[in-house]
Order: sequence, then structure tokens, then C-alpha cells
Amino acid sequence: MNQVYTAYGLHLSSDVPIPGLVASRALADVDVEVWLYTEPSWLVELADAVPEIFYISPSESEQGTPTLTVWRFKGSEYFRLVYCDGTEFIVDGLGKKIRATWPDPLTLEDTTTYLLGPVLGFVLRLRGVTALHASAVAIGKQAIAFLGPAGAGKSTIAARFAEREISRAARLSAIEPMAGVGECSVRLR
Repeated sequence: MNQVYTAYGLHLSSDVPIPGLVASRALADVDVEVWLYTEPSWLVELADAVPEIFYISPSESEQGTPTLTVWRFKGSEYFRLVYCDGTEFIVDGLGKKIRATWPDPLTLEDTTTYLLGPVLGFVLRLRGVTALHASAVAIGKQAIAFLGPAGAGKSTIAARFAEREISRAARLSAIEPMAGVGECSVRLR
């Protein structure tokens, strides 16, 4: 039986346990199915599909290859994400199916780093949710988000607010568009 997890507001089902996530006890409708070891039957849809480059990362590995290249399969609604270490994900255009593969000597744990970060961020974007790399604090009924690259000090600033008991510190995972112009709802984690 597949394990069910909750991450970034999504209910995930996986063919094997996902390192770093705790299986959910509550039964819920699954939003995203993840195949890490089993080859899903829907991959046959891509047998004749022609991939076209959709995105090439401007950053490169030490070997000079892009850290990420994304293809979109012509004639289908699937994307192929390939990282410079050979880790690969196939994601459907609705953000409901993910298949991962990785070369030796990489492990499931290595692949999970991509899955729980940029790949689920990509899935959220396909679903119309903007994912942010940020920390946030809640002060009263307002929130302040600190955005920036890794190492910029976002978590440190949020922790300082929490230490002084000024706010409730949280990790900001996503912003969802709402009806009004410029309005959004924020999920604090």
C-alpha cells in the first residue's frame, strides 16, 4: 500500500516511504502521486512524444553543464526535469503525477532533496500557487515575509523576532492568488 504524506498543503502518495516526511494518519484525497521505484503505466504516453527545451538554468555545474534543464514533451502535457547529476523527474502538466529516477551512486535520499524542494515548487507553480524561498513572522494580524537566496539570513531574522516574543515565526511556503487584485493568502508553516 502506498504511503500518504502532507507537504506544502498537498497530499502526496508514494510507492515507497519518502525520507524526511512523516506518513499522514488521516485519509485524504491524494493531490500528487509519486513513483520512486515503480514505473507507472502512464509513461507509455511519452513513448512517441518529442521533447522540446522549455528551460535551461543559467547556473552551471563544475563540469560546465546546466544545473537544471527542463523539456516539455511536444504533443503531451508532460515535463522532464534533468539535474546535472543525472537525477530526472517526469511531471505531468497538471502537477498530479511525478516519476523520479537517479543514477548510481546517488540514493533515494539525494533524490528526495530535489523532490521536496524545487520539484514540488514546480508542481505548485503548475497548480497556480507561487512558492517562495522565505521565512515570515506574524505580528498581530499582519505578517512580514523575508525573501532571499539561501544564506541571506531569513531564518535568523525570524528567529530573532521569536526570541524576543514579538511574533510567531514561521516558514513561508506558498502564496495563493485570491479574488481581489493584489490580494493573496499566505500559508505559514
